[in-house]
Amino acid sequence: MRLINDRSAAVLTLDAIELTQVSAQPDQVSPVPPMAPVSPEAVTLTAVTAAPPAVPGIRRRSFLRLGSTAGVLAAGGGGAWWWSNRSGTPTTPPSDASPRPELVVAFQGDLTGARKESGNAQFNGARLAVEQVNAQGGRPFRLKLVPYDDGGDPTRAGSLAGRLTKDAAVLAVLGPTTDACFLSTEAAYTKATMPVVSVSVDVSLEGRSFGYNQFRSHAALHVERTLFAAPCIDYLGNHVDARKVFLVDDRAQGDTAWTLCDLARQGLRNAGRDSILKSVPAGKIDYTALAAEVMSAGADSVVCTGDAARTAGLASALEAAGFTGTGMATEQAFGPAFLTAAGAAATGWVFATSFVDPAVRPSARAFTAAYRARFGAAPGWYAAEAYDAVMFLAEACTKDGSAVKERGAIARRLREVAHTGITRTVKYRQGHGFNDDAMFDYQVTDGRFRYLGQYRETAVS
Repeated sequence: MRLINDRSAAVLTLDAIELTQVSAQPDQVSPVPPMAPVSPEAVTLTAVTAAPPAVPGIRRRSFLRLGSTAGVLAAGGGGAWWWSNRSGTPTTPPSDASPRPELVVAFQGDLTGARKESGNAQFNGARLAVEQVNAQGGRPFRLKLVPYDDGGDPTRAGSLAGRLTKDAAVLAVLGPTTDACFLSTEAAYTKATMPVVSVSVDVSLEGRSFGYNQFRSHAALHVERTLFAAPCIDYLGNHVDARKVFLVDDRAQGDTAWTLCDLARQGLRNAGRDSILKSVPAGKIDYTALAAEVMSAGADSVVCTGDAARTAGLASALEAAGFTGTGMATEQAFGPAFLTAAGAAATGWVFATSFVDPAVRPSARAFTAAYRARFGAAPGWYAAEAYDAVMFLAEACTKDGSAVKERGAIARRLREVAHTGITRTVKYRQGHGFNDDAMFDYQVTDGRFRYLGQYRETAVS
């Protein structure tokens, strides 16, 4: 009977969905906020892919598989059936009956502090990816995701890093959420050759190129902030035909802002455009006077490198001065705070970010549906990127059909493998780091941020 059952399951390719383990012993993990319970019904909805294949009809095998999960589909929709029918997913169970080894990945992030929304979105996105990896019988291992909350506190993050490096079971880390927490963990993780994959850490960190040279075990899916000069140049040159650009170097952002403006100025010059570089103090800004300078210079566009409050102040002053040109800003100013502070003046402003809107991006729509079904809300910032980060890490942990179970070997593999995910292709390029073109445009329309797409493919209505 057992043999018949096993053979029948193989013929029908019945996927064995395994649950993610996200808990740890009380003395091993910092407190985390309550999460949605993990249930088989929800887990079945979490496997996604980049684009749905054309399915002209339901084959007999597919129909039998559909029948085996009818209860789940009735509760959660058709996402699981779509995933089980897509091509390229290894679903056949391993030939031997021995259990697959379990590789422990620590999620370290801000789950309860100021950046908790982003931290929890990343954690949830990672959970979906881990569940998909574990559902793929062809994988030579299972992943166990264990959360560690640093609360966005650098001191706490450094302490956690020390503990994680001493835990031989932990083979890789996903996170942290903030630049400050990354800096406090860098020494410990570098010394231990701990593979670290981050999605929201700016790898430039005031010119210290950790992601490119010094921190060789770090794969950063976030681009250097100075590279946001590229989408600014592209949008102003190709979409609005700007002729004179006023670049605002906000000294409150340090040398990163100046470098971004300098790169933009060089690019604009090469494109035959004029520009004016204006540095503003880190303290109080006279927005009215600054807007007057923009108007007197005859600028038809403005690029501001400040945060949400300071960029909103300039936007409001420009509207009051009668400016009708294009305003651009970077991820530093992106978010509800800008919309609230700028009010009507926010309309039309364009922002360059390092994350997508998965609800709109075609390759991530299935992920969005799975996320909503599992967590009851739309995926937040960096959720889809965290999903890609885990899938990329899973590739690094696989070599020649076997599991890679040593930190140093996994760290080396980070620069050797590539993964085409739902937000980007994660691949290391010498001298450029990871994902140096993963930048995306948004525009404020009707009081919200409307996703335009990858900056080289931005659609303008």
